[in-house]
Amino acid sequence: MTYLRKKFRFDICICGHTMKDMIYTLKKYPKESSDTRDATLITRFGGISNTIRGIRYLNKKIKMKSVTILGKDQDGDNAIQELKKLKVDYKSIIRNGLTSDVVILISKLKSTKTVIVRFLSKKPKKRMNIGDSSWVHFMYLDNIQFIDKFGNLVLNKKPGQFFSADISDKSLNKFNLDKYLNKLDCLIFSTKELPTLFKDKKCKEFNQASMKNILNLSKKINYIIIHNKKKSIYVDHGRIFTVKNNNKIDYKNPNILGAGDHFAASIINDMISKKSKPENMLKKAHKFSSDYCLGKL
Repeated sequence: MTYLRKKFRFDICICGHTMKDMIYTLKKYPKESSDTRDATLITRFGGISNTIRGIRYLNKKIKMKSVTILGKDQDGDNAIQELKKLKVDYKSIIRNGLTSDVVILISKLKSTKTVIVRFLSKKPKKRMNIGDSSWVHFMYLDNIQFIDKFGNLVLNKKPGQFFSADISDKSLNKFNLDKYLNKLDCLIFSTKELPTLFKDKKCKEFNQASMKNILNLSKKINYIIIHNKKKSIYVDHGRIFTVKNNNKIDYKNPNILGAGDHFAASIINDMISKKSKPENMLKKAHKFSSDYCLGKL
């Protein structure tokens, strides 16, 4: 079964923020006012770039474009060069301000991370173009900064387009996503976002409260994929498929950042281009995400 319903110029558009990630790996978190000299630094582009790289790794032929905001700076230029190498169309990208960035501190001692985000781009004065893409994937739909800069795109869905999204907010808030969720055909996220999505702290992992809300949501979103480190579920028009995750993950590896994006990339690629059964999609997505975390890609 193919999920592309009409001939468009592009098979898929990945839409959302691009971030310059500066990842510092430490033996342990430093004390306040201390002098730490054992950090290693990895710099790369995150945000939508993770999913773009994942899809391109899996599919060299898919026609892909990017809709994002980059700064009029060297980081913006570098991000464009990366898209060129990946053969991703970048002509709908807006350039203004500075490229947004993230500082990430990873403690090897406790396998924990601290993330500091700076949104440095400005809201575009003109609407960005996603109308030439059959499938549009939005990252991350529940983020206030996403809604401010890209939310209007979600509400202007063209006939024949297929919309998917993932979410990332893990803190309970009063922000109502309903009008945006109503435009989606597919939603992909982890169990960590369940309480935020359903505004209910009782929704933890795949418990009874979560499953009740998930099935209710499936009445308006045909495809829902939810994962954690132990298993994942695929809800297809209310029918549930479940797969256990037996793959290894190295939580001290900085590649753990972007693991969920690579999981989503695998699901999206299979839904677009192959006739895989839901269980096989989930197994392949877990394996692809695990390989990424272990530095095998």
